[in-house]
Amino acid sequence: MSRSGIEVEVIDLASIKPIDMETIFKSLEKTGRLLVVHEASRSCGVGAEIISRTSEQAMCMLKAPPRRVAGLDTVMPYYKNEDYFLIQEEDIVQAAKELVEGWK
Repeated sequence: MSRSGIEVEVIDLASIKPIDMETIFKSLEKTGRLLVVHEASRSCGVGAEIISRTSEQAMCMLKAPPRRVAGLDTVMPYYKNEDYFLIQEEDIVQAAKELVEGWK
């Protein structure tokens, strides 16, 4: 990301129950932006829950709408096709660029 001129703060959740929203909100206070990345399906995943809680409890901290990079809402395919269905580095970089550059 630094090659793209974007500085990021990565939060690697040690567990998803309970979700450490306090750490997420502290980061949000500094950055004003939220990009959630997870390999699970886009619908009904932990990313959706994090964005939902952020919208309910910390909307005023957001400088831009939160974004999610997640797996597709489908059954995982045979291994030769998994790169199409799994998150790739380019997907994350593109979403971060759109989050920062689209909402300055």
